[in-house]
Amino acid sequence: MEIKYFETVVAVANNLSYYKTAEQIHVSQSSVSRQIKKVEDELGTNLFKHVKGGKVELTPYGRAMMPVIHTILSNYKYMENSAMKIIEEGQSIFRLGIYRGPFNSKTRGKILYQNYLENPDIVLNLDNVNKMMAMDQIADGEMDAALLYDAFRNGETENLNIDTRQFDVIKLFKKYPCIAMASDHPLAKGSSVSIANLKYETFVLSAMRSRIGIQHDSFMDSCKKCGFEPKIKFLPVETYAETRDAAVASRGWMYPTFQTRSMGNDEISFVPLEDPQFYCIYYVIAPKEKNKATDTIIDMVKRHLMRDDPTCEPIL
Repeated sequence: MEIKYFETVVAVANNLSYYKTAEQIHVSQSSVSRQIKKVEDELGTNLFKHVKGGKVELTPYGRAMMPVIHTILSNYKYMENSAMKIIEEGQSIFRLGIYRGPFNSKTRGKILYQNYLENPDIVLNLDNVNKMMAMDQIADGEMDAALLYDAFRNGETENLNIDTRQFDVIKLFKKYPCIAMASDHPLAKGSSVSIANLKYETFVLSAMRSRIGIQHDSFMDSCKKCGFEPKIKFLPVETYAETRDAAVASRGWMYPTFQTRSMGNDEISFVPLEDPQFYCIYYVIAPKEKNKATDTIIDMVKRHLMRDDPTCEPIL
């Protein structure tokens, strides 16, 4: 699939007309139609539907896909511009490993774009990293630093298992959980939600993942302290995406998540918990002999994530 097809999708989404889009990008209307069909065939579903007066509108799937398509285009432009500048100007490259967790494509796209704006002399590469392998990869020179997180409950002692003789641990912030729910649920209209208000709600969990570590245990304990046992509906699905989709379809809830409200879409909202007993520490591990760009990149990532996420608290 050519990148220009995604640019055409964005143009149609802005104009809501194949005819106006064809005029804007200087191609025939049939060419616009073919490009859109190509993308829809690749994705296996329709992004647009025709309405009266020669207009089109986004389907629910189309609306959900637009942030993803914008991220793909931003990443492509960033990569294209960065590659050109590396050749022309000899920019430095900073390789940051990220434990994927809540760092979906939308968040990564924002980080890349923010770095492009703030630090044009540094090309930032983001790669998935396994937390257990991060130190080995840094020691072997495969990456310059790693952005990770670990969950903690009730102030339990941290156990990051990092060799501080070789690596520095730079703590960024605490992040508190959200409850994921259907966007039209009454509780989704508030800026936050108390655990006590969840007494009569049903939580959805994949039957293939019977527990989710500290998040699961702490949430269960929190509910019990509020005087109720949470109702749980187990679904015969295996992936997070399937659990999410099934939860929305069944009008149910999902378990607490460390994703942010900004990662929601038209169907899902992420609403911060008011009284969590558990949290994540976000931190960077870097070698003692740091890349000279380490402090610049860490500062940019920290400011961006905290600005984008209302559930973060700085670690002073």
